[in-house]
Amino acid sequence: MPASPWPTSTPRPLPRAPTRSKIPADQRRSPLRTCVGCRKVRPQDELVRVARTGDGSLAVGRTLPGRGAWLCRGSSSCLDLAGGRGGFARSFRAPVSASALAELRSAMAADQQS
Repeated sequence: MPASPWPTSTPRPLPRAPTRSKIPADQRRSPLRTCVGCRKVRPQDELVRVARTGDGSLAVGRTLPGRGAWLCRGSSSCLDLAGGRGGFARSFRAPVSASALAELRSAMAADQQS
């Protein structure tokens, strides 16, 4: 009987399924998001989510429904940049009125003071 062209060694074991991360929860990084004003990528904890409601107004809240845009927490300059560059309109895929931006500016200023 002729010799087999295939090796006769034992097959390799299949790789194991990936396991959960062994990094403790307090050392894991939070998800990264991009500020629509300054365009810097930061951890989600350092940003505030702004959502557009059905009536066209803007509201601050992490769990609000709909499309959201992220802004640097406590930065009025990022809010000005996002309004001027059209960052909100791009993120929401809908126009944002100047009155909605003014309401958001006053709401964020009140949050900073409290």
